Amino acid sequence: MAFSDQLRKLRQNQGLSQEQLADLVGATTQEVVRWEIGLARPERDKVLRLARLLGCKPEELLPEEPLPETRYRGAGFGVTVSVRGAMPIRERKSRLCLFGIPLYHVGKRARGIFAMGNDAVGLIAIGLRARGLLSIGLFSVGVASFGVFSLGALCFGAFALGLAAFGAIALGVLAAGAVSMGVISVGAVAIGGFTAGAVAIGRYFAAGDSARAMIALGSSEAVGTLFRSTSRLTPGEVSEICTLLDEIVPSVFRWAGCLIKLFL
Repeated sequence: MAFSDQLRKLRQNQGLSQEQLADLVGATTQEVVRWEIGLARPERDKVLRLARLLGCKPEELLPEEPLPETRYRGAGFGVTVSVRGAMPIRERKSRLCLFGIPLYHVGKRARGIFAMGNDAVGLIAIGLRARGLLSIGLFSVGVASFGVFSLGALCFGAFALGLAAFGAIALGVLAAGAVSMGVISVGAVAIGGFTAGAVAIGRYFAAGDSARAMIALGSSEAVGTLFRSTSRLTPGEVSEICTLLDEIVPSVFRWAGCLIKLFL
C-alpha cells in the first residue's frame, strides 16, 4: 500500500481529522493534505512521529513503490482521494464548528451536526449506518429514524423498533405494519394489548376479520372470554364494552383503553 493510502487509513482509524493530525505532528494542514494525495512525503523525523501517534511501526508508513492511480485535489476544506478500482470518495468538512463539532461532514466516517457517510453520526445523519436525532440509513438509530432496520422513538423501516414503529415488521408501544406487535397494534397480523387487523390477537381488546381477546369484535370470527360480537354494535353493547375496559385494563394502560373508547 502506498504511503499516502496508509497514512489516510491509519488517521481515519484513529478518528483524527487532517487538522488534528497536523497539530500533533508539528506540520500544517496543507502538508497533511499533500501527503495524503501523494503530492509530497514527510521528512523521516515526521514519519517517526506519525508512527508513534498512529500506533504503528515506522516500516508500515515508509513509502513503497506506488501503483498507478488517479489522484484528485481537495477543495480547500477537504480532500478527494482515489480508491483503486472504485469511484473516488469525496470528503468535505465544515470549518465552522458548534461545541467542537463541524456543522457538516461528508465522508466515510462522518461526524458533524449534519453527517453523511458510510458510518454517520450527527443531529441529522444519512448513511449506511446512521445515528442521530434524525437518521436515514440502511441501519438507522435516532429519535426519528428511517431505514431498512430502524430503531428510535419514531421509526419507519422494513424492520422497525421504537415507541411508535411503522414497518413491514413493527414492534413498539404503538405499532403498525404487515406484522405488528405493541401495546396498541394495527396490521395484517396484529398482536398486543389492543389490536386491530385482518388477524387481531389481543390481551384486552381485538377488532378485525378474525379477532381473539377478552373483548373480541370480528367480522367473520370473534373469540372473546368476556365479550364477543360479529355484528354491528348497539349503543348498549358499546356502553358494556366501555365498562369492561374500565374494569379489566390495568392503570398503566388506561390511556390505551381511553383511545379504544374513542373509536367505538
